[in-house]
Amino acid sequence: MFKKLQLCLLLTAAVNMLPVNAAELVLAQNKTAAAVIVTPENCGKVVEFAARELKQFLDEATGADFRIVKAAEDGENAIVLGDCSAAQKAGIEVKTLKRDGFRLLRQGNRIFIAGRDDKNYDLDAFVKMQKVPPHNGRGWFNHASKPEYATLFGVYDFLERTAGVRFYYPGKLGTYVPKLDKLSVDKLDVINEPAMIFRFTMGLGDRSHGKYRVWRMADYPEIGVSREDSNYYSLRCRQSTLYVPQNHAEGMLRWHKRFWEKPENRRAELFALKADGSRYAESQHKFSLCYSNEAVVRQMAEDACVFFAGLPATKMKNAPWNAKWVEDRAQGDYFSIQPNDFYGSGCMCSKCTALANKNFSSGQNADLPGEFVANPAEYSKVMWDYYRNVAEAVGKKYPGKYLTTLAYGKWRLPYENMTELPDNLLVGVTTIPNGSSNDHPAMKIIFNEIAKWSKLTDSGIWLWHYQINRPQYDGIPQPRLWAAGRFYNELAQYKLVGIFMETEITHGFQHHLDIYLNCRLMWDPAADADSMIKEYARNMYGEAANEVLKLLHIFEDCYLKGIVRKEAAGISGAAYRDVVDWPEGRWPGEGMKGLRREVYNDAVIDEIIKLSKQAKSKAAADSVEGQRLKLFTGRMVGELLKKLNINREY
Repeated sequence: MFKKLQLCLLLTAAVNMLPVNAAELVLAQNKTAAAVIVTPENCGKVVEFAARELKQFLDEATGADFRIVKAAEDGENAIVLGDCSAAQKAGIEVKTLKRDGFRLLRQGNRIFIAGRDDKNYDLDAFVKMQKVPPHNGRGWFNHASKPEYATLFGVYDFLERTAGVRFYYPGKLGTYVPKLDKLSVDKLDVINEPAMIFRFTMGLGDRSHGKYRVWRMADYPEIGVSREDSNYYSLRCRQSTLYVPQNHAEGMLRWHKRFWEKPENRRAELFALKADGSRYAESQHKFSLCYSNEAVVRQMAEDACVFFAGLPATKMKNAPWNAKWVEDRAQGDYFSIQPNDFYGSGCMCSKCTALANKNFSSGQNADLPGEFVANPAEYSKVMWDYYRNVAEAVGKKYPGKYLTTLAYGKWRLPYENMTELPDNLLVGVTTIPNGSSNDHPAMKIIFNEIAKWSKLTDSGIWLWHYQINRPQYDGIPQPRLWAAGRFYNELAQYKLVGIFMETEITHGFQHHLDIYLNCRLMWDPAADADSMIKEYARNMYGEAANEVLKLLHIFEDCYLKGIVRKEAAGISGAAYRDVVDWPEGRWPGEGMKGLRREVYNDAVIDEIIKLSKQAKSKAAADSVEGQRLKLFTGRMVGELLKKLNINREY
């Protein structure tokens, strides 16, 4: 009976009329398309854009010419895109999916790819950096939440899952598209939703302009990556459509101009009292407040309520004519109440002083030469009571709206016996990607802090993730690849709203794999980074994969075990430093010569050059693998040797 049923199904498949998914569905074979791409009537601009992306890479992978049609014949194999009546009849309900989530489903001779989309959103305008809302010509590095286009994310997942396509860095060389004689799909029913709703990475492509080259990924234009390539990459790596504003907000609120500059509006009591009796109110971005003052709480809550009421910033009390809301501080359902980036010595008023924690002395730490170590809980009672009070005041008037802030500087830690925070206060923790809690004393401290804050909120926490290189080391590869895998795998146990990854690097190519991995791990923190790294080496460099992997291991080991300090980091301003001294601080009197002697010694350099030469010998120079190896060795090995003043062939 079972054999008869199998035969029946095979015969049915032969005429492309599959009532069940018992046999493979052929999409292309021998450079001939066996399916069409369907963009149903009134599907919208997002689906039309997604269809072109799907066609581009299916054509490239198979050598076929996939047609895009409005409807498919009953007996025709088809990939149907978007939330349409056919997808709904197949059982796909996009309204039940999380933001950016999608479903891939095969039913008979149909494959459905659907997620929540804004039909009118013009992704072509986004890619081409046209000055239309909500991106206003800024491409991938804008801070505006965008309308949803989850069907497009589903298309990229389908390409990766079924055709083996990978998007490692912007541009053609960074895109891996395998050549397939046959492309088919067997069973397929996947609901894929991001673990984090907010996933933003600063470093996706060139940010350089004018004279600015340090920390601006200035090498991307040099290797032929355009802004348009970078915009496409931000889509293909599935950067979130939601942006959660979280940054130093007090400058945006113009308190210095509103409550200090004009004598008739001056409210000196709102500003932090200095030890000499004056107030810290120097300029728009150089002021601090007396956070224990109830008047500060009331005024901050009033400012937030003006925003949540949908009013312009000019409606704030005493607001100047040019006051405006800034996207990375206030948009949608979110309003940042993070202070300016300097709280100095805090407020010296009697109330703030009484609340300050003096159990830890700020000053020099003998274990960290030259590093000023600040008390991570000195102002925790002051600041977290302030945040709590503002959140409670705003929550009464605007339930469902959120205030954002960071555990930062001298209030990184919860204070003793601190109780659970209001649900409308989203707490961020600053982190560095140097592995798990077992890798480094600083990482143990960071994960302990994540655990503590996670217990104080039911709303989840978000991370401000520093991937910043000291400019003094520009040219020295500083990857955190396997370390990132360990970092995210340990994070997977916590409820995370999202991650803002501050990628301040000069040599963008040296960090392309870091960025790729972080984007994948933000979507799924439990993913296997080691497998992804090995796959990258095989896909991009073919026979030279082992040499590339060995080079990446050397670079990561030299960074984490050589450049990074072994001691736990102190706190200086924003967060735990990336436990990296500038060369003159690390090796007094030697600087980069100390790095050369201690980390990149002759034996290490010899091994790097040997592996580089072996890698290049395994691919023809004019092959795509050869071109990628030339770029990899030039930007990784060549820049290293140049920085160390080593004149040798590699």
